[in-house]
Amino acid sequence: MFIIKRFLLKGFLLLTYPVIADLRKRKFYVWPVIAMSILMAVIQLFNKDTKFIDILTGCIPGVVVWLFSRWSEGAIGEGDAFVIGGLGMVIGWRMVCSVCFTACLLCASVAVYLLLGRKDGKRMELPFMPFLAVAYLMNYW
Repeated sequence: MFIIKRFLLKGFLLLTYPVIADLRKRKFYVWPVIAMSILMAVIQLFNKDTKFIDILTGCIPGVVVWLFSRWSEGAIGEGDAFVIGGLGMVIGWRMVCSVCFTACLLCASVAVYLLLGRKDGKRMELPFMPFLAVAYLMNYW
């Protein structure tokens, strides 16, 4: 029971809004994600095992994705970077790197399927948040 509560507290609550908004509108507001990330980081600070430096280093993957988003002129959304940074603050940089790698593999496999199976696959944009949520579930268990 404690594992389920910790699971819900850690990352899934942070991913719920972006997944739903990304699937429905392919866009979501960043401020609720930032507010939830800060709230969960403050909650993490009250945990005796978590240090402030752990929360700061958890932001690094989000910063890297944000820089890549700027460099690639929006190929990856900035909202994805904020979610990855917030998730890194909550679950740590090692776990978020593992989640991002798994999400990229899942997204690439769907993209290959769309390229091979459909003619309009090249023009299709895939929302990344559902892949991130599934990868989070896969890596947590």
